Amino acid sequence: MRTLSCVFTDLDGSLLNGAHRVSEADLSTIGMLKRRGIPVFLATGRHFLLAKDTAAAVGFDLPVCACNGGHIYDFGARKTLFSRAIARPVARETFAFLRDGGFDYVVYTPERVLFRAKEGRYLHWERLNASFAPENRFTPHFTADGFDPDAEDILKFLVRHDAPQTLARELNARLGADAGRLSVSRSGAALLDINAAGVNKGEAVRTLSARFGFRLEETMALGDSDNDAAMLRAVGIPVAPRNAEDAIRAMAVHITTDHADSPLTNAVARLFPALL
Repeated sequence: MRTLSCVFTDLDGSLLNGAHRVSEADLSTIGMLKRRGIPVFLATGRHFLLAKDTAAAVGFDLPVCACNGGHIYDFGARKTLFSRAIARPVARETFAFLRDGGFDYVVYTPERVLFRAKEGRYLHWERLNASFAPENRFTPHFTADGFDPDAEDILKFLVRHDAPQTLARELNARLGADAGRLSVSRSGAALLDINAAGVNKGEAVRTLSARFGFRLEETMALGDSDNDAAMLRAVGIPVAPRNAEDAIRAMAVHITTDHADSPLTNAVARLFPALL
């Protein structure tokens, strides 16, 4: 009989519904799993500050895997457990490329979220920030206000682009992403994530497995996009929501319900009915 020892779940397009909230059913399932001693970790491409409202809903008892694994943050202890920044020379080149090209980008550092301007991707997060509980809202910053890429650690660049795969090829040609200088993945149909070389959610899963002592072959992961692929490969029970990309669905041992329909609860009910 298959055993469930741990769960990792992506947020956008996976655990979060169209209102960017965790359903009541999934909140109940997460609580039940934790009471049974089965940890449930959030694993997101978001900055930890952008995940705080969701982390508050599910509980601050476990660290959050943020920035695609580039930052593991413990809200309960209010401290970083792990971070890996992009090498400063590479970060400087990448920032100049995005700035000079007029791209719609966001910069994540260990302490801040910096937008290019009060437009584009900023407007999306402005709306979400207003919906968060006051104590979970983040303070936006802007790169025009004296940001120096040589003076801060950059964990991730997020770029909004209509053809992210085309941009990924250009990044490789300009910055040698495929030569091990960067990790590049898609976190949505029009979103490109740029992390330090070697950073991905799969490595974060392995890091937390070693720290907390759960078995990877008994771990379930829920994800929908390219940046979830390494996480799904790292575990024994990869699950995808019905709305996931085709390549992600092909990796899954189970296709659960759409992200709007309590996908975690439905996956647990199908694969581990005795738990519910």
